[in-house]
Amino acid sequence: MNLSAPATGAAILSGQIADGITTPIVGLGSDKLSCPPGKRNTWYFMGTLLVLPSFAGIFIKTPSFLTTTRSEDLWYCVLPAIFNVGWAAV
Repeated sequence: MNLSAPATGAAILSGQIADGITTPIVGLGSDKLSCPPGKRNTWYFMGTLLVLPSFAGIFIKTPSFLTTTRSEDLWYCVLPAIFNVGWAAV
């Protein structure tokens, strides 16, 4: 993806921070909330809806609407964070 070393580090860090924050929240939520499809199934479904597009977005070619290096760096910092939020729910 030709990211700089600082952008690569920021992308990894953003995912880890998002995961560290959301894993306990999702754990508490899945213990306390009961939904018609099942106690955990709703969380699996919501997590999958976040994981699939964000994972694909990380590994596809950078979209054409991102015209600057800064916007590409932001793209690759936000998507790992979204992925890890979904992964916490799955």
